[in-house]
Amino acid sequence: MYYSICSVNDFNALSLKEVSGLLSSQQKEYINSLSDFRRKQSLGARVLLNNIISSHYTDISLNVLYSNENGKPYLKNTDYFISITHSVDFVGCAVADRPIGIDIQCFTGFSQNLISRVCTPNEEIYIKENGNNYFYLIWSLKESYKKAFDTSFAKTVKLSFVKDGQISAPSEDVKIEYGLADSYAWSVCTKK
Repeated sequence: MYYSICSVNDFNALSLKEVSGLLSSQQKEYINSLSDFRRKQSLGARVLLNNIISSHYTDISLNVLYSNENGKPYLKNTDYFISITHSVDFVGCAVADRPIGIDIQCFTGFSQNLISRVCTPNEEIYIKENGNNYFYLIWSLKESYKKAFDTSFAKTVKLSFVKDGQISAPSEDVKIEYGLADSYAWSVCTKK
């Protein structure tokens, strides 16, 4: 499992242009349909993907990146799984030999009502004791789980990522990695 997260402002125009030349025709068509900012996010995530592939998965190239009918990215004719995320000025990408999910949640305003709709009682207590930024972390964990296990968010919100007062995977067959940065929370989730 490899993943990377960075600011879209870290990419220069040349790196974005270079990676766009490596994409499949389906991906080029998709990216060209986006607004300028979304295009920069999407190309940035593909720069990260290309960096991961060229460093760790040299048997594949970026031109095997496609999206299914729901927009979920996949690597055609390979045994690898990917996940892409973007939130405000940040992008992330993860690649693994099993289903994987990555998510970023930038710190923005939210209502207490949202916490009760998204979090379990244990998670709500954890957020009250540790601060509102942990709401974004728990939300990110639920989103990355949803991506990895291809399940609905309605099912994912019922899972608890807090056990015995600690952030933890919802079951023993799930591996999570996560963190808090200055302005966002991130997480990666996959099967063990």
